[in-house]
Amino acid sequence: MTRFPLLCLSLLMLAAPAWAQEEGEPAPASQSLPVEEGVAQVTPETLELAKKMHEIWPIRTRIESAIDNIAKNFPEEKRAEVKATIRKNVQYDQLQEESIRAMASTYTAEELQAMIDFYGSDLGRSISAKTVDYEVALRPVMTKMMDKAVMDLRTGSARQ
Repeated sequence: MTRFPLLCLSLLMLAAPAWAQEEGEPAPASQSLPVEEGVAQVTPETLELAKKMHEIWPIRTRIESAIDNIAKNFPEEKRAEVKATIRKNVQYDQLQEESIRAMASTYTAEELQAMIDFYGSDLGRSISAKTVDYEVALRPVMTKMMDKAVMDLRTGSARQ
């Protein structure tokens, strides 16, 4: 049961940059990354922009915030152990490298620059700082809905 909130939090946390895009404004096809054999190409430009984005929005800070919020789901006397166990298993440097590469292969240079401009601004920093609070507020509702869906699947109620 504790894995589900972690998964939800991770997904929400990593989706945060997408919230900056205007709703209903998909990226034009001309902005799509070049694809070769089903793999998006990482260019030196997108890689450099992704690194800049990580300077503005460091993954270590986001992970630490997620760890703190996950620990809140445990009794007070277990929180330090939970945090220590998670930290022991998180390889921050590897995670940052993977995150930079994923960002560089997911977003266009134009999108990355827009993210840098937005999250580097005072307004963007304010929104980014509030993202975890938003996720925490949404988590109980989301967890309840997902728990119901899992229960429906287990009991066969989903087929009716």
